[in-house]
Amino acid sequence: MLRSHSVSKFLVGALFGVVVLGSVIPASPGLASETDPPGLEKKGLLLEPYVFEDGEPVKRLNPDDFKVRLVGADDPEHRVLDFPAGEKFSPPAGRWRVWLEGPGWMTPFTDLLITGGPEPNSTRARKMPVIPAGRVQLPAGFNPSDEVRLLYAGGGGPQNELRMELTRRVSLSTWPEDGVLMPEGEAVAFVWRPEEERYVALRRPLEVAGGETITPSFSSPKEGAGHLIVYADRGRGTGPADARGLSLRLTYPSRTIDPDVMVITGWGGYAIWYDLPTGDPELSGESEKLVLPAAGVSIDDGVITRVGVEMAKALFTD
Repeated sequence: MLRSHSVSKFLVGALFGVVVLGSVIPASPGLASETDPPGLEKKGLLLEPYVFEDGEPVKRLNPDDFKVRLVGADDPEHRVLDFPAGEKFSPPAGRWRVWLEGPGWMTPFTDLLITGGPEPNSTRARKMPVIPAGRVQLPAGFNPSDEVRLLYAGGGGPQNELRMELTRRVSLSTWPEDGVLMPEGEAVAFVWRPEEERYVALRRPLEVAGGETITPSFSSPKEGAGHLIVYADRGRGTGPADARGLSLRLTYPSRTIDPDVMVITGWGGYAIWYDLPTGDPELSGESEKLVLPAAGVSIDDGVITRVGVEMAKALFTD
């Protein structure tokens, strides 16, 4: 069986651009560099919630209702920081995933924020896209030491920008009473057992509706089958556009099976298969400019297998 990435590496991802505090690399129309608003005295990063249409901001929402949330880009289970939206802030040095969250609204994907320290060289303003959001509530009866991980599988849009998908990780012992906010659209829920470093339950895609609360049910694989979760990293020396058109597949002796769920980002992509036949199929795939040579994967009875792979540049590209 292929070796998986580490836990912190495995559920990393998201969207709409890379922000370097003091030096900005634009990635999408909504995150292009803005002129400093008038009357600003303190330098820092200013993030404001906007409704977007066709990639353009069309309506500003009240930033007083929102907060900026940051988690460590390489360790999203710890170092969660909150800042008020609509006010300049200077996060500590490090690599962060950042999004906006408000009552019934949320950024569908996260930005990668890299800062060298609390004293930025200039003020940078961002119109951050937000969409309606609902809440995911936890069913009773789980091990309090377990953790639920929610992966946003909705959205879409161009894949030629550096994007990180939105994931939420919540320990069952610290689950918010009113549930966890997730953007409108499809989401996948996992139950992770930290002491065993494995997934023990997986939810088929659930539909999150704005302003509503849902309670997902979880299940292990059916008898004689197993689930598979693959994260394909686009690898070093490649660009975000290289992941465009990524597809993965499993080949058994008698048939080829495509993923039930595919989430593609500029970093690579996630593929999920439910209730696969046991055995040792070959995993392969490609994007427009990358290739994943065929490699063996073991699917065991009743087991949720997770695999991390790295794509490579194709020898011949257009």
